[in-house]
Amino acid sequence: MSVSVSPFAPLEGSSNFVETHFYLLSSVDLYMPVEIRADILMGVASLAARLIPSAKFTLDTHIGSVDKTMLADLFIEAKFILKFEVEACLFSAFCYTFGPYTLLEENLIDPQGTDFRSDINKCSGGGGLEEAGEPARDLLGAGGQDLGTFTKCAPVTVISPDGGVAIDCWFEDDGTARVQVNRSPTSIPSFPWNPKVFEVRDPAAAFVSNDGALLAWTASSPNLAPGYPFPEPAGVAEEVAQTNAMMAQEDIAISPLVSSNGWTIGTAYLVTDGMATSPADRRADGKAAIAADLAAGEALVAWVRYETADFLIIDGVKTLRSRWRTPPGRSASS
Repeated sequence: MSVSVSPFAPLEGSSNFVETHFYLLSSVDLYMPVEIRADILMGVASLAARLIPSAKFTLDTHIGSVDKTMLADLFIEAKFILKFEVEACLFSAFCYTFGPYTLLEENLIDPQGTDFRSDINKCSGGGGLEEAGEPARDLLGAGGQDLGTFTKCAPVTVISPDGGVAIDCWFEDDGTARVQVNRSPTSIPSFPWNPKVFEVRDPAAAFVSNDGALLAWTASSPNLAPGYPFPEPAGVAEEVAQTNAMMAQEDIAISPLVSSNGWTIGTAYLVTDGMATSPADRRADGKAAIAADLAAGEALVAWVRYETADFLIIDGVKTLRSRWRTPPGRSASS
């Protein structure tokens, strides 16, 4: 909002004697990224493909007056954008992202009216912006709302036999596991074998009754591997040995989820090597699947297990050489 009063300006012939402007700027940005990820060798490498649809709706209004003349302006626009990107990761430490590439961009509502946001930068005093070139969206100040985005990895949703309960399990970008029942978060207790480490992934779930379900995870405790934390590997052979030692600590953990004055997660149990086994004698386990038998109130859990300490092996070295080619229409320096 800006107000300018110059009672003697008409006598000088320089400007109007009174000028008022009131702007109401609003915009809504919606982002709904979708990701499909494939893990190779139980997470040693991964490939993720993302579709990022977004929509932006803009509605700006302006009312004001110049001397005795009233002003009223309206600008409206809606745009849809679809982007695509691919991310490849190795050991979750080296990631390369290609994109995002714009697949589609079109107006859902063609611009109507005059976009007067650039004119706001010319205002000074009152609620106007002092410096030209500052984005007009700053006028929203603390009143703006940024909904942000979030990522759910390996999401799993199961419905109770009577259709009254929905359980969602997933883990986030930082590895934090999440479980919610009918959209209400459920606290996950610390694993009794290592309260300080709760690195889990690849959730699986199944109802065995309307009041009970089983959760299965791949649990990781790399700090229990012999020699961990490892020094920087001196070569390929040492890097493979370190990876094998860490992957051998992968285990399957199962937790009951029962309804008793609210849904709670019970104590988790390791069902493969367990903590009683020497870390050097453990083997890599992962990617559990659950099939429930509702009539018996039981469930069958199956998973992948390596019955050898060599999760990775050195099978020769292949060197790939590729000559870079400058794409048509682009200079070599760009």
